[in-house]
Amino acid sequence: MSERGKIYNRERARQQRDFHGLLRGKITPTDFDCSVEYHDKAWVWVEEKYRGNGMPPGQELAIKRLTDDLERSGKKTLFIIASHNVSDTSEDIVVADTEVMMYRHLNEWKKPLTPKTVKELYDSFLNSIDMNVQWKEKSSPVMCISETPITDIIVQRMDEDAGCNRCYSAIRDQCISNYKNSIEPFCGHFREVLFKR
Repeated sequence: MSERGKIYNRERARQQRDFHGLLRGKITPTDFDCSVEYHDKAWVWVEEKYRGNGMPPGQELAIKRLTDDLERSGKKTLFIIASHNVSDTSEDIVVADTEVMMYRHLNEWKKPLTPKTVKELYDSFLNSIDMNVQWKEKSSPVMCISETPITDIIVQRMDEDAGCNRCYSAIRDQCISNYKNSIEPFCGHFREVLFKR
């Protein structure tokens, strides 16, 4: 008997899906690395990012709308954004062991106050569904680009941490159209202040 959840056809797993024919205006398809429907009560998704890379704004907006719509329908949802450090593309990523960067639950982006693996957060959430209790993880709110103007994020983060004034001034004076491209040229300290990573 085969073990559920294991990869058996590696050649098919490596085959890439090309979505370019589904472009509609500026909307392009997105996909998620893992989804679990749990006993008609809850949904869990996991999206892995290499070395903590951020989400494209369109993907973030899709996640927000998907989870918020399901929460309004009465389903419990947990969307986990995790980070892995597997640089060798021939090596498997063990999703359960990767580190949670942030997650969306009850219409909020949050970050664990203490390091958590995907498995730890996943089990904790689904245990609460089994016991029919409200799940509450120790976390801190995270603001993302689709929820607030980046200038507001910058001002709040820099108020909390003096950070790098050179970076702050440079970004403040720019017309920011794409948050990822805008912050990439600047120092790692500023990115850490901005995203609280």
